[in-house]
Amino acid sequence: MNTAIDQEKYRLNECFNVIESFLYFVASYCWIEAKDTGEAIPFKLWPEQKRIVPKIIDNLLVVILKARQLGLTWMVAAYVLWMAITRPLQLIVIISSKEDTAKEFLARVRFILVRLPEWLVPEVARETTEELEFTHTDERGYPVNSIIKSLPTTKSGAQSKTPTCLVIDEAHESRDVGRLYAASKPGIEAAGGKVIVIANSVKDTGGWPWVRRIFTEAMHNANNFIHIFLPWWAHPGRSRTMVDDGQGGNRIAEFKRNQIRGGMDEEDFSQHYPETEAEAISLLGGSYFGRALKRHNDPMPGIKGRLEWDTDTQVKFVQDERGIWEFWRFPYRLHPDWSDGNDSHWLDRYCVGTDLSQGLGQDYSVAYVMDRLDQDIVARCRSNRLDEDEWGYELHKAVTFYKDQDQGALVIPARRGATNAIKRLEKLGHSNFYVRQVPDVVGNGMTKQIGFLETEDSKKELVGDLRTYLRTTKARVYDAVLLDECSTYIRHDNGKLGAEEGHHDDCVVSAACAVQGDLWLERRPRQVPRDDTPYWLKKMRGRA
Repeated sequence: MNTAIDQEKYRLNECFNVIESFLYFVASYCWIEAKDTGEAIPFKLWPEQKRIVPKIIDNLLVVILKARQLGLTWMVAAYVLWMAITRPLQLIVIISSKEDTAKEFLARVRFILVRLPEWLVPEVARETTEELEFTHTDERGYPVNSIIKSLPTTKSGAQSKTPTCLVIDEAHESRDVGRLYAASKPGIEAAGGKVIVIANSVKDTGGWPWVRRIFTEAMHNANNFIHIFLPWWAHPGRSRTMVDDGQGGNRIAEFKRNQIRGGMDEEDFSQHYPETEAEAISLLGGSYFGRALKRHNDPMPGIKGRLEWDTDTQVKFVQDERGIWEFWRFPYRLHPDWSDGNDSHWLDRYCVGTDLSQGLGQDYSVAYVMDRLDQDIVARCRSNRLDEDEWGYELHKAVTFYKDQDQGALVIPARRGATNAIKRLEKLGHSNFYVRQVPDVVGNGMTKQIGFLETEDSKKELVGDLRTYLRTTKARVYDAVLLDECSTYIRHDNGKLGAEEGHHDDCVVSAACAVQGDLWLERRPRQVPRDDTPYWLKKMRGRA
């Protein structure tokens, strides 16, 4: 520069360039610490990092699911620093899984900060291990400072604050991340703020169920988050060259082979270094059911509707998107291959497992129908708007729709005590129940009990057999609701089995009851000749 005026013009122009572009700020002024040497090196964003920057800047709600060690923490540290030094009245809150991680994040912000030109940075008004405050003033000279706070996870989150930007780093690590976000959300909305959730797909961590739910809902446009996925090869130093795995002659990426040779098994690699979005959100791992879910990773919607009485003794299906029933397969007599030339009826083919809720608007009452011939779960009913009597009527329609030759389908209930639903079924003439012998509460004898009382011991028996079914059956489970509940069903710290906090397990228990019915009947379904085709179906096919 020839003169002080030229230098001042240059600096002013650079300040405008930095204010206008985060990418310019990073490329021109940011330095980071090299992981291998500890030296300061220019921050050169990788192509995949550059790709996602506009999505982070342009959207208020962002969830990022990524493989490990992709430099996202450095990038977000640079981003929040850029916001704080270029914009007044910013309150940026970073919440990390642990205190050490929170301090490390702010240390990275400082690492970048101290290497910036003095003329580019506002005066630092306050600096602690948890906070950086930058001095800004408005046109009247009043302070309009910007603050960066880096805190460990707390259940209250940013509840007492109104952040303009909330970053939840390593969200998968925190069991309380759901409550933290819920506590922070009112303040964020009041400030019109931004949320950035960053997580790995490590499925045996406390926050994974919440992260997976938010991410998958974003994928299906069921919430307002923008979802971003970064695969392991987003790191340009990881070779995608296909090489021999050295075991069975299969070809795998060189980076993957090197990790496996270093002692990492394939399942761990899949969690820490996913290659695709589908692999990252896989249900495998994390829950009580774990690897048993591996084969059931492709849910498919069924046909929604309701069941109605066609005659005094026969039930028909009515398609209705608002119906509480979802069908993947109808009773065999309604199958398109049915013909008058091969009329027959089955015995012991269907069973209905049900978990009975005790309150409207609280837990769900759920019923699953299993076709024992193929061990397929073929239908589900789910509602929290029916009282016990009404649920009994709904079960009566179900066991009639999927009836055997001379009786309704077998019913296996799980209940928390006496239930009007079972009494209603009995009054309506249904007698085909799963009955077990249990010790009498009075005396030393045995007594009969319909279904299962939901004790810790019975729950272990039920879900244990469901896990075996999911692992060994040749059938596929297509119900997304059941698979989601299985993915958030865990063994808690106290050893008890149940849903992750904020999630349901009614579908898990109901499906487990259906499996118990299949095991209890033992004998396989068998055919007997008979034509009891319902009148409404005959009429539909022009046979009546």
